[in-house]
Amino acid sequence: MATLASVLASAFIRSFLPFHAVQAQCSNRNSCKPGRGALVIGRVGVSSLDAVKGSSKFARYSAVCKASEKDTVSKARNFQLEATQLLAELLKADDIKSTAEKHVDSLSEDFFIIASTYLDLAKKEGNLEVVSKLETTLRTALEVKETTLRPEIRLLNQLLRETAEKDRASTIQTNVQYLSSDSYFFQLLSRMIKDVESQKTNPNQLRLLTQLRMINKETREVAKAMKRK
Repeated sequence: MATLASVLASAFIRSFLPFHAVQAQCSNRNSCKPGRGALVIGRVGVSSLDAVKGSSKFARYSAVCKASEKDTVSKARNFQLEATQLLAELLKADDIKSTAEKHVDSLSEDFFIIASTYLDLAKKEGNLEVVSKLETTLRTALEVKETTLRPEIRLLNQLLRETAEKDRASTIQTNVQYLSSDSYFFQLLSRMIKDVESQKTNPNQLRLLTQLRMINKETREVAKAMKRK
């Protein structure tokens, strides 16, 4: 477990959102919390910033923006720390399922995103022991979380895990009750496709889009066949 602990500690430091990234977001005056100073800046325009930098209004605007930066960074750091601590607890647990059930409310989408970041880092470093442990832990945690999700979400997750067409076909036929043309399943699937399409820097974008579009094609064919009956 010492190896796992050191990997998590190292990954936490390297994957944490840099402060300058938040500063860059806040440098856009429209992204800061609207206040009297921010409204003034908005009226005078970017080209006039130098002229108002010495004013008390600009000082108030700057204070609001800096406070917003620090608050955003603090919240991000705290959340990532909490997610890392939960992941560490799951990794060292003798009964992963029981521990995951105890913390099921904290097994959010963001938790799995952060945990997946650690998994990717472990893969890049070639640490097979850590990769295996993380994969087993996250798979169990996801299974526990899925018991609390809507059946349509569980269906989509299962289809994404199945690589063989015959397996997906079997799963689809078992869950046809969720495949009416206006169902929540297709709303969810459409949103997910659009979301992945917008992730231009995601190295897994092409693979995910291929999977999602195939699932969309296969499930809509079944939905159309049901409608014709």
